[in-house]
Amino acid sequence: MRSRVRGHGAEPFDISPEDFRGRLRPFRGEIKGILTRGEFVAGIGNAYADEILWAARLHPYRKRTQLTPG
Repeated sequence: MRSRVRGHGAEPFDISPEDFRGRLRPFRGEIKGILTRGEFVAGIGNAYADEILWAARLHPYRKRTQLTPG
């Protein structure tokens, strides 16, 4: 695991799908806003968040609470 800056989340490739889901639980709001928060996962900016959500076929303004496991 790479070193982390205090207050920032793990690097995107250093977490498992289970860890990702666990990190996602405490956050509320739109999924794009959550992805771009440094304390969730480090290094995901607007462009990367758009690409991630496009590949996942998720609307960027969909609420986290509307997501279902899949």
